[in-house]
Amino acid sequence: MTAKEIFIDFLTYVGIILLCLFCFFYFIFGYRLAVFTEFIKMFVPLALFGIIFLVKLQSRRNIVKKTKEEEEEEEDKDSLIYIEPIDKTRDEFVIFSLPLVIIAIALFNKSVNVIDFAQALMVFLMMYFWHKMLFRRR
Repeated sequence: MTAKEIFIDFLTYVGIILLCLFCFFYFIFGYRLAVFTEFIKMFVPLALFGIIFLVKLQSRRNIVKKTKEEEEEEEDKDSLIYIEPIDKTRDEFVIFSLPLVIIAIALFNKSVNVIDFAQALMVFLMMYFWHKMLFRRR
């Protein structure tokens, strides 16, 4: 790992620890457990896609490292498209954020039911398989 990656990982861990401490002091010592319960109920569907995104992002980072180490260029006879790893990462961000947007829209109505979750899952699967088809080379 480079120094930049180590520093980014360090900042990520510090941010997570600070967020956990803030939540602990705000909800537990502030006697706001009812608010905490509603908060958890509201974000459970969003957490599923967030966890999947984080796992995919970590695996993507490993693939990018491997690709940089190999530094092989493959040429397609029909067309040549230059796609950088940041383009793939942006596409993955859109894929994982669209279901979150669908669930967030449902949250404005104060309820997330099975149909909303199914719609978000269907959009996620369609976009994910489209992404895999487009970027199947690497």
